[in-house]
Amino acid sequence: MVIFYLKQFFATMLFIFTSLTLAISGVIVTSPIIYSLAIKWFDLSAVSGLSHEQLMENYNVLISYLVNPAIEALEMPYFSSSENGLFHFEEVKFLFLMCFVVAIVGVIASVITILWIHKQKLQPWMGRWFIIAIAFPLILLFLIVVAFDQVFLLFHQILFRNDLWLFSPVTDPVITVLPESLFMILFVVAILIYEVIIYLTRFTVLYEPSSKRKKR
Repeated sequence: MVIFYLKQFFATMLFIFTSLTLAISGVIVTSPIIYSLAIKWFDLSAVSGLSHEQLMENYNVLISYLVNPAIEALEMPYFSSSENGLFHFEEVKFLFLMCFVVAIVGVIASVITILWIHKQKLQPWMGRWFIIAIAFPLILLFLIVVAFDQVFLLFHQILFRNDLWLFSPVTDPVITVLPESLFMILFVVAILIYEVIIYLTRFTVLYEPSSKRKKR
């Protein structure tokens, strides 16, 4: 019985982790759209003295560097960077690429696991586990809304073993057009995407054709 529950637990953790990495990947890929809106919301053109087009060009160069393993050097057209700043972006690039790889592996493993669940007819027992998978991010969403500063700090302390992410506007002026509020929006969007993915996963796991239900 213990092994039976452990299998359900690990299957649920796999679905959660896969949904999370897919959600993060989705936010990374769609972030230029969000940033384009953020330029207007936070009046970043007035902050930086750059036009909307120039800020988007700069952001696209940054994102291209972070997601493309073939691009080895970051050279933003409108902002200079310190050695520490470039090293931090190098760390972020590694995390982004790892996220993409884990998401792909997670999808493959999840498909295999879903097929196994259906073969073993475990759908009735998996429903309760998805309550955890759905509820936990909603708690995180609440914390982000009420205490984002602390969540943002903890997030960086977990992922990075240094304080190089604390950019100085003097040495790394790009930070002036990457406000903390932008990251809060990206966090919220990631959670919303996660919820959509986990709901779709739940439907796929628990779905049973009507013909099979009638045979019971």
